[in-house]
Amino acid sequence: MSITKPSFLTILFSPRRLYQVLREMTLIEKLITVVLVLLVIVALVWWGRILVDHLMDEAPQFGGAYTEGVIGQPRFINPLIAHTEAGKTMTNLIYNGLFAYDHKGKLVSDLAERREVTEDLKTYTVVLREDALWHDGTPVQADDVVMTVNMIRDVSYQVPSRLQWTNVVKIEKIDDRTVRFILEEPSATFLQNLTVGILPAHIWGDVTAEQFQLSEFNTQPIGTGPYEVVDRTTDEGDRIMSYELSANEDYYRNRPYIDQMTIKFYPNYDNLIAAFNQKDVDGIGLDFPEYIDQINVENDVSIYKLSVPNYVATFFNRNKSAALAFSEVREALTMATDRNELIDQVFTGNAERVGGPLLSWMDGYNAQAQQSDFDRDKANALLDEKGWVRGEDGIRQKDGTRLSFTLQTVVKLPQLMLAAEVLSGQWREIGAEVVVQEHEISSFNSTVLQPREYDAVLFAHQLTATPNLFPFWHSSQTTGSGLNYSLYKDDGVDTLLTELTKTAADDQRMEKLSKVQKAIVEDVPATFLFSPIYLYVQGAQVQGVGEENFRVNQPKDRFYNVHEWFVKTKHVRKENE
Repeated sequence: MSITKPSFLTILFSPRRLYQVLREMTLIEKLITVVLVLLVIVALVWWGRILVDHLMDEAPQFGGAYTEGVIGQPRFINPLIAHTEAGKTMTNLIYNGLFAYDHKGKLVSDLAERREVTEDLKTYTVVLREDALWHDGTPVQADDVVMTVNMIRDVSYQVPSRLQWTNVVKIEKIDDRTVRFILEEPSATFLQNLTVGILPAHIWGDVTAEQFQLSEFNTQPIGTGPYEVVDRTTDEGDRIMSYELSANEDYYRNRPYIDQMTIKFYPNYDNLIAAFNQKDVDGIGLDFPEYIDQINVENDVSIYKLSVPNYVATFFNRNKSAALAFSEVREALTMATDRNELIDQVFTGNAERVGGPLLSWMDGYNAQAQQSDFDRDKANALLDEKGWVRGEDGIRQKDGTRLSFTLQTVVKLPQLMLAAEVLSGQWREIGAEVVVQEHEISSFNSTVLQPREYDAVLFAHQLTATPNLFPFWHSSQTTGSGLNYSLYKDDGVDTLLTELTKTAADDQRMEKLSKVQKAIVEDVPATFLFSPIYLYVQGAQVQGVGEENFRVNQPKDRFYNVHEWFVKTKHVRKENE
């Protein structure tokens, strides 16, 4: 009769038998057995993980919390009058417009289900979504839109964007879900106006113009957005320290994954960055990219680079400066501008080069109509050829006109001040004397920009992702609050810009925009410099934000897909491919 020896697995999974066998083993045999057991366990875990990875996917799970830090105070959580970054941040989480800008910088439907536009671009009809509810459960209706727009148009409510609506002669309710806007003049860009957040008529309908900015609903808002306010904390001085938000269970673009969101407010960047480094907040936005060096990279972080439709340029006033009236001077200054050096020194590399009135990612951008690249030798040769002779002090002159001018900018914006100093040094190399003058931002608009009291000004143009160049380059905008800082006048460009306001067809718009860029670049009314990148920093546990680089109309539009963000995950079975 033969005796069957127990198998290895029998021994392994029978503790009593394993103990007996181990007692009979030598030390070497025991060590070998322990190693084999460990190898089996490691193999089982390894194969288990492979099996899970093969059969399962990681998917977002509802739950968790997220905290964002923001600079400033949200005085108004009201999309019509929010003017601080803190207020704008809150409004984009709580309110929605009829349309919105997505992360590609494209205008998309939001509260609107569809729209109809007449061929003459003077009548816009918008149909609302049927499933949109206010946070208190009331359906969103046409009355809400009519009331909101009428508040904006009424001068007594003092809404800053009122002038953008002067072209609207009538807004009417067609039915509970349909609104019609009738314009005095054709407008191909009117839908941009409809990105403003809509207020609920059943909440705000009885609020008078005198009560508007004092209403409790400016700090206890009822909106349609992905999150709703549940609480807030204040300090002894009644400054708001934080807002607690809760996911909107009935949000029409799907309930947010993250249950709770907290927005904390800080007085300056030092406090904000310290809070992030200490993990008191999970995300922060940086208007000034140089602060990125203070982020503790030992923490696991994600850094998103947001392209915003703003650029900085030096705008030349040929009516004030005799030297800048010469086209070769403006061309030489542009060729002597090292944009890479500016971007490295001013923004530690976190900005995009700009060579014309549109950014490279905008519809209608003409890559062939861009200003000259940096070439100091060519700039010097051009001035030599045109008779600009260097004096003993190195500054050029021609026929008694000295190549000297002042460059005005804002002292409160250190990036502009540094850029002005760098430009002054670069242009000195080709024989130009540039005196930098700084101004307080509080008086800059009234004493410098509006009266056009400058030889040249270093400032920004804030465009929209859907470009409209009329306010910046049409000759009607060269005085007062107009944004044509170069006092640029060209009959052909005026005609094209006017036609663009009445042109809806994409191919025609692209052709006209291309011609406008070409004309402006050839005339050199400004030296285009750079577009700063907005940096958005989050702890790596936050997922679903999107690609590393994306485009927004304004920094607040980073929340466009906030309902898709998540901090918790679960395993789900993979679908068959």
